[in-house]
Amino acid sequence: MRQGLKSVLFPVLVLITACGSSHGDRDTTASSTAQDHSKTPTSPSDSDVGNDVPPSGEAAMNNDSAREIERLLFVALNRARKHHGLSSVKRSSELDDVARKYCAEMARTGKVAHESEISGTMGDRVRAAGIAFVHLTENLALAANEVQAHEGLMNSPGHRANILDPDVLEVGVGIAATRKDGQEMILVTQLFATRPGKIKPRAAAKQFIEMLNEVRAGKKRKRLKRLRWLDQRAKEAIGTCFEGGSLPALDLNGSPVSSTTFIGFLAGDMASLKKALQDNKKILRTDHTHIGVAVTQGEHPQMGARIICVRAVLGVSNR
Repeated sequence: MRQGLKSVLFPVLVLITACGSSHGDRDTTASSTAQDHSKTPTSPSDSDVGNDVPPSGEAAMNNDSAREIERLLFVALNRARKHHGLSSVKRSSELDDVARKYCAEMARTGKVAHESEISGTMGDRVRAAGIAFVHLTENLALAANEVQAHEGLMNSPGHRANILDPDVLEVGVGIAATRKDGQEMILVTQLFATRPGKIKPRAAAKQFIEMLNEVRAGKKRKRLKRLRWLDQRAKEAIGTCFEGGSLPALDLNGSPVSSTTFIGFLAGDMASLKKALQDNKKILRTDHTHIGVAVTQGEHPQMGARIICVRAVLGVSNR
C-alpha cells in the first residue's frame, strides 16, 4: 500500500477537463503543455479525444491500493485548496462510485473523454445515480501515478480552476488501472459538485420578492407590494411546475387588480433565481403595483431532484 505522494514524474500525461451544471456541460481539453481549447460539444464525437488507452486496457490492481491512491488524490486537492485560502471539500461516497465506474468504462473501451456513447455526459452519469446537483464539474487524467496526475491537473488552467472552485462543496474521486504503450497507468476521474439544499417555501417566497424588488430598485422602479389575492392565484398555478400543464386563466371580475402577468422560474438554488430575475424584463414594467408568489421544491424530469419552482403573479391595482 502506498504511504505518500512520491515525487516521480513520467513522460506520459493526458488531462481532460469539463465544467458544467444542470443547464449544460462545457468542455475544456488541456494537454500537458497547458494549452486550453474551450468548446461546447454538440455530439459525442466533438468531445472525444480519441483512443488514448487501448481497448480492454484494464490492468490489475488490488482494491486497497486503488482506495489509497484515491485518498492521496483527495488529500492533495484539499491541500491545494487550503493553500489558496479555500475551504475543504467533503468526499462523497456516492460521487466516488460514479467516478470509479466511469474510470472502469474508459479503461474497458479505451476512450478517455467527458462524453461517452455508453453513459453520456458527466451530468447524465451523476443523474443516473440519483444525485441532484446545481453545480457540477469534472476532471479526467491519464497518468503514470497519483503525483503526476495531481501536479498535471494543477499546472493546467482549466483543471486547476475546477480544483480551486469556491462554489463546490463535495468531490468524488475514482481511479482505474490501465496500460498505455506497455506502461502501467492510472485513469483518474474527479467529480466536483454542489447539491441543492432543502428550502422552506414561505421563507423562499419572501426572499424571492425581496430579490425581485432589489432588481426593480436598481432600475428605478417602485417596490411591488404583496397581495394575498395574487398569492392565491400563484398557489393555483404551482401544480404546473413538474407535471406540465397550462397556467390557469384568471377571472378578474371583482378582483383587486385590473390586469395580471404570470412569471415562472425553475432553478437549483436561490442564487440562480436571483440571476434569472436580473435577466427578466417582465418584472420591470412600470405599471405593476402588486405581486403574489408561491414556491415549491420537487423533482423535475430533466433537471433532477430538489429543484425550486416559483410561480409569481404581477398585478396592476384597479384602485
